[in-house]
Amino acid sequence: MRRKNILIVDDLEINRFIYKEILKNEYSIHEAGNYNRCFEVLKSTEIDLIILDLVMPHKDGFDILLKMNDLGYIDTIPVLVISSEDVESSVDRAYALGAVDYIKKPLDIDILKERIENAFNLVNNKDYYLLNTLRHFNNIEYDYNGIHILHMYVLTKMLLIEIEKHNKDLFLTPNNIELISLASAFHDIGKTKISKTILNKIGKLTKDEFRKIQKHCYYGFEIIRKMNFTNPRLKIYAMEICKYHHERFDGMGYPYGLKNDNIPISAQVVGFVECYIALTSDRPYARKFTHIEAVNILLTNGCGKFNPEIVNAFIRIENKIMKELKVKSITINDNYEISLISNKIKDYEMNKNKYDYLDENKKNIFYNEKKAFIFEHTIFGDYIYFSYKAMKILKLKDNVIKREELIKFIDESILKKIIDAHSIKTLLNPVYILNITLNGKNYRLAARTLWHKERPIKYLGTFGKVDLSNEC
Repeated sequence: MRRKNILIVDDLEINRFIYKEILKNEYSIHEAGNYNRCFEVLKSTEIDLIILDLVMPHKDGFDILLKMNDLGYIDTIPVLVISSEDVESSVDRAYALGAVDYIKKPLDIDILKERIENAFNLVNNKDYYLLNTLRHFNNIEYDYNGIHILHMYVLTKMLLIEIEKHNKDLFLTPNNIELISLASAFHDIGKTKISKTILNKIGKLTKDEFRKIQKHCYYGFEIIRKMNFTNPRLKIYAMEICKYHHERFDGMGYPYGLKNDNIPISAQVVGFVECYIALTSDRPYARKFTHIEAVNILLTNGCGKFNPEIVNAFIRIENKIMKELKVKSITINDNYEISLISNKIKDYEMNKNKYDYLDENKKNIFYNEKKAFIFEHTIFGDYIYFSYKAMKILKLKDNVIKREELIKFIDESILKKIIDAHSIKTLLNPVYILNITLNGKNYRLAARTLWHKERPIKYLGTFGKVDLSNEC
């Protein structure tokens, strides 16, 4: 297996020397001091990642990113920008041109190595493909363009914030609201598996055509399920949304006919938002409705019955929604809007230190992953998330699995031991430590249960690690 090739592009030789010394033991390093040399190397060598300085004389880092877009390199080679520039417009522009990460000088060696590893994980596990899909989605369906994706994000977030004000039991923290809103971008990704002719057909669909379109829920779920996300909740929300956003509150939706709270709140809100945006958009098979007409259709169950809590939240803020969507419609182009959302997603995927208040315990106790593998259980969909190291040790094909599927990968007696220790934990006594055996080796497992501290006190999940540094 060949060593990965990293190209360092910086006009200052001392900077290139420093980066080379840091990375030469793990990667094959190539150098370029200017724009022309950069593309000479790209033509002659199979480069796996580029470390790019933005500020250079003559043609700078932005010029290189623009040319990489023109030549198609940006779709296959991740670019990690390192710069002393910390102006928001520069950061946004770098991301909009396809950079996967942005690190501000002065440089921290451990952060550089972690970000490089994250970038390779992103590409190797096809998250890069997933994010790139957003940039090209407007070729698939009439309404799946940049404005559509941006409006899905904006309206989903506004509704969730309003719902949270009146219902604390849903545990819609700011972090969870942001993740659900970002995951809304993937709601129809399954339509990439459906014929464009059927999707854009003018006129009524046949029963067979409608059955084929209904399959996009399953296809979308499978596309997301096969991807390895760094942020487990982002993946879980995306799977929920893909699979259930066409379910309806009265059980008359598809594909499973779920009803009431059996439908995840993420999918309920995104399903409502999708209907409103579709009604107020130009479509080949139906005219565009005004806001008032669209609201009347939704209130009279013209798109199926929705959760009254969601409908009421929408009515309370409908004036704000109209104003916000109007502002968000005045943008540059499809790539710009898509970049805004895809870069937010990359930010959550690339930076592991994105925590809400619940996650402080994770950061303080379990953040060092170098000599451990990490796992997390969340009640949001009842999934278990495993880090990449865990996938290798347990021989998992996916890093997010249903809790009941653990028996396929972990010995039943070990599972019982973990469940017994877990079952007696409380808010005041949340941690348990066990000696366990995996693949014939003894390890130490440490886990912390997470709790909603406001009354009613409620279990939210578990975060833990299996220490690989020393066998018990």
